[in-house]
Amino acid sequence: MPGLASRLKRNSILSLLSSGTRLVANSLMFIGIARFYGPEVFGSFSAAYILASIFIVVGDFGFDNLLTIEVSRSPERVAESVREYFSIKLLFCLFGLAAIWSLPLFEQLSPVTETLLFLLSFSVVFTSLTNFFFALFKGIEQFQHEFRISSIVNVALLIALVVIGLLRLSFFYVGLAFVASRGLALLLAVLKARSTIELSPFHFTLEGWRKRWRLILIFGFSLVFGNLFFQLITPMLVFLKGDYDAGIYESVFKLVAVICLISDIGVNAILPTLSRVRIENVDRWVTLNRLFNRTLFLVSLPIALAFLVYPRQIIDLLYGVDKFGEAVSIMRVAAAVILVRFASETYGLMLTTSDRQDVRMKITIAGTVLTVLSCWYFIPKYGSLGAALAALSVNVCVGLGYMIAARPYFWRWIREKHHLLPASLAVILGATLHLVGDRFWILTLCASLITYGVLTYYLGYSKYERELLLGIGRQS
Repeated sequence: MPGLASRLKRNSILSLLSSGTRLVANSLMFIGIARFYGPEVFGSFSAAYILASIFIVVGDFGFDNLLTIEVSRSPERVAESVREYFSIKLLFCLFGLAAIWSLPLFEQLSPVTETLLFLLSFSVVFTSLTNFFFALFKGIEQFQHEFRISSIVNVALLIALVVIGLLRLSFFYVGLAFVASRGLALLLAVLKARSTIELSPFHFTLEGWRKRWRLILIFGFSLVFGNLFFQLITPMLVFLKGDYDAGIYESVFKLVAVICLISDIGVNAILPTLSRVRIENVDRWVTLNRLFNRTLFLVSLPIALAFLVYPRQIIDLLYGVDKFGEAVSIMRVAAAVILVRFASETYGLMLTTSDRQDVRMKITIAGTVLTVLSCWYFIPKYGSLGAALAALSVNVCVGLGYMIAARPYFWRWIREKHHLLPASLAVILGATLHLVGDRFWILTLCASLITYGVLTYYLGYSKYERELLLGIGRQS
């Protein structure tokens, strides 16, 4: 049996590659829409996409994390776990689809946004059910299946986007290509699941709900509100201000969402291992969480630095500062959001893997309520910048909630020299970049990132931690 370090390394690489293909395809899709169709169309597409994403979360309702944890803890019950949860999952998917179709009855949307919302609604069922099978693959630690499926469908999506761009077709075809790629992913995931484990013929049953309703509700509400407190801001911006302001805000926070995939990759890779190790060896569980927490923090520092020092240059490179000049100030706020999210992610994960998911649920519910209140206060006054300020305030409060819930570890880890020295290095580099100015900014930024990476490798980790990260040395 491969050692713990080797499994984590392999899982992380495969999860990175899986998310990387999605990252490239989605980034090119959104950047292309922003550059070729302008802020208003970009705002409409982003609003429809995020509303669909919210209802995908409703369809998921925590079943994915729950399935991953239960399969990793009890691999001998894998077929039984899939059978218990799939019918309930399907029911929630259909509920999410019905809910998104009824949304225009309660809130007036622009004709373009409403049409895109209907088109993207089919991805609710496709993506949610695909996520269920991906959770199965993670639970049995066969991450290669998700990687292969993601590679196929996202390469197909990229090819479709290139064709749409060359033919100068309407942006509605972009949405159609996206939905078709998600349908293909579901088909491939079902075929692979059937060939990987022995699944009995499907029959609808709610047996799993009757046996585990409390656990399902805790994981479900945690997932729903954990996504709502971040994703709800764009729809509220559309409702309160319009598609243009949403486009300006999303030009930055779509990048933030892409960057947050880094932490998602880490969570996906380490979740099954942490769930199992928590039962086997609590000290090892603490060690892995400390290392994961520091890694996320160290990764976030240079990204936040680039957002803070070179916002105008980045906006101009990606979208054109003539159309998206208002996004420059938003990017500086986003730098703080990235730092907070990465610094607090591990503490939320610790609640999940230590059977304290109910605490995380309460924190995310409070965060969602605060999101609504912050949006109502900031957006009418400051528009798209107000939405960014709302995002920052909510992420700070939720992050503090996680840290307070895991405060014995937080106070111990935050004072370690491997945390403080790289942070000091980032401050020095930031001040240097600011003094140098924006001449040859790409070369200057790249040189700074390389310097930071090399020094942080030694300042941020002990010798044993470096060996563990590389998957060599001491094995478990």
